[in-house]
Amino acid sequence: MFTLLYSAKKDGCSVEKFHEKCDYQGATLTVVYNRCNSVFGGYATTSWAGEINGYIRDDKAFLFQLKYSGKETFRKFHNTSTTEGIFSNSFYGPVFGGKCGHDMSLFSGTIHASKGNFLLNGAFDVNRTYSFSGVSSWQQVHNGDLHATDIEVYSVASKL
Repeated sequence: MFTLLYSAKKDGCSVEKFHEKCDYQGATLTVVYNRCNSVFGGYATTSWAGEINGYIRDDKAFLFQLKYSGKETFRKFHNTSTTEGIFSNSFYGPVFGGKCGHDMSLFSGTIHASKGNFLLNGAFDVNRTYSFSGVSSWQQVHNGDLHATDIEVYSVASKL
């Protein structure tokens, strides 16, 4: 059901590698692991396509939280837009959100590992395109720790 397409730890944390391995792969699951043992990410039913340089409709996309400080914390944040879900651009890695703002933008350019971690240089905001019911800030999702130990993107054989 899931096939690993991209791993920042294995492939390097760069937009070039992300798009080389993840563009035009259909539905994907993006999973972020950080130093605080939190796990979160996003699911997109539409393909990433770096050269589009724009918003892609995906009303079935969602963001999620699986762990917070090592404790299982299952939360699903639904897309509230019928016209946007993800943003695909060759200068950025995975971006979830629309014209009202990006709820989760992981990185741009290339991030070199430092002590096995990638300091994410993207942006995180709540309640822009996705409904963060019960969450007032991303700190409640990623502990305020933007040091990712890995970012993995999986192809999904059937829609979740």
